[in-house]
Amino acid sequence: MATCGGGLRDSNGNCILSFAGPCYNCDVNTATIFVILYGLSLCFSLDCINIMGEVGSSYYYESIIMKNDKKCSPKHFYMRVEIKNWLNMFNFSFSIINMEGNACANAMARWGCGVDSMANFISYNLPLHVRRLLNLDKINVPYVIPLGALFVWLKFKFLLFFFISLSWLGPLLMNCAVFGPSLVLLYIFIPRYIAFYDFVMSLWLWLVKICGLFPFGFYDFYHLYF
Repeated sequence: MATCGGGLRDSNGNCILSFAGPCYNCDVNTATIFVILYGLSLCFSLDCINIMGEVGSSYYYESIIMKNDKKCSPKHFYMRVEIKNWLNMFNFSFSIINMEGNACANAMARWGCGVDSMANFISYNLPLHVRRLLNLDKINVPYVIPLGALFVWLKFKFLLFFFISLSWLGPLLMNCAVFGPSLVLLYIFIPRYIAFYDFVMSLWLWLVKICGLFPFGFYDFYHLYF
């Protein structure tokens, strides 16, 4: 089952209306086209004229806006016609971004997993982590880069450097009476370093969750790692 979500924001980044819900038995492309159609219907009901949509792939842009029927699936034909009819009423433009570029929309789509039907949200009843993401987006904080991925990358880089150095220096150190014991100490230090690292990262994760220092729209990597 696919879920969808998104939101309407004004030029200052303030949330006007957000939505989330399930799309049931459909693929990702159908869910994306459906969410564009649903968002346009909300824009019409709110009397919005100038609209900029963010799309995570150029496929949706070309299949909806351009006259390129080869990239339009037959099951999307009538949805595409309806979207084109909506677009004739607006000053509409697409902005193609990376798939993870809009963390607020991704967070709303994930929130749709726990909703039985399509639901609309306004600013005061938005999920807490989505509100935090909106606040970070307004002050241009680069929250999209996963902090946990950075730490794990540094950890992997350190271990890779250590093992590559060990493959070159290991035979030399093992034959040296002076550096032989230090090599054994390094072997003991590395597992302890990893255990200490995991302890510190777990503490940081709980601190962030409790204090609310950062929003967890990017927390999927943390959940995967921990």
